[in-house]
Amino acid sequence: LVTAEEAAPSAGEVKQKEEKKAAADALIARFVFVILNQEYFDIERHALIGDKAIRHLLTPYMPQKSGREIDPIDRLMRSRAKTNVEAMAFHPGETAIFTHEGRRYANTFLDCFPTPIEPMADELARIDWLFNRIDDSAYRSWLLQFFAHVVQRPGVKIRTAPLIWSKTEGNGKSTIAHTIPRLLVGSEYYTEVDQGELNSDFNDYLIGKWVVALTEFRAGTRGERA
Repeated sequence: LVTAEEAAPSAGEVKQKEEKKAAADALIARFVFVILNQEYFDIERHALIGDKAIRHLLTPYMPQKSGREIDPIDRLMRSRAKTNVEAMAFHPGETAIFTHEGRRYANTFLDCFPTPIEPMADELARIDWLFNRIDDSAYRSWLLQFFAHVVQRPGVKIRTAPLIWSKTEGNGKSTIAHTIPRLLVGSEYYTEVDQGELNSDFNDYLIGKWVVALTEFRAGTRGERA
């Protein structure tokens, strides 16, 4: 006969079981299977990651079973609790996994917004000086609201874009039109488009971009200028 004490799992067995469960929970929480790509999406990196990379990163930290580390990919495949999504998407303002029109997506957007801080008096004076160079007060107010919209309502598209024109060189046009948007959204989500790209049959340079700025360029014909 086996006594109750002998039948009860040992402290080592309990610890091993807890470690296995914790490892499995961490895997399932972090990696999402993207059906269209047939790969896993890393919630921490907001990017696809291959099976080999997952094994290299996590196998040393997986608990052992019969003297061997548990294969993280095998554990993910067998799990009924893992998250599945249809495809990848780019949606500023949304979480890593979001639903749109009844379908779930993995979001490649990673929040890189700067932390808002109260400006010093001299810093605020420089900002005011830069924007006050715009003579049109109504446009100046709209432009400030345009930048505020990017930060406050990142997931909402608007069908307008600022245009800054001046004959004077070095008066802050590039700072307002390029530097500030790039700082607000992050360099990885900002791109400048020149005449050649704009006239190209391909638009892959827009993939994963949030702010697209047209650089100053000259067109050869009246049609190209239009």
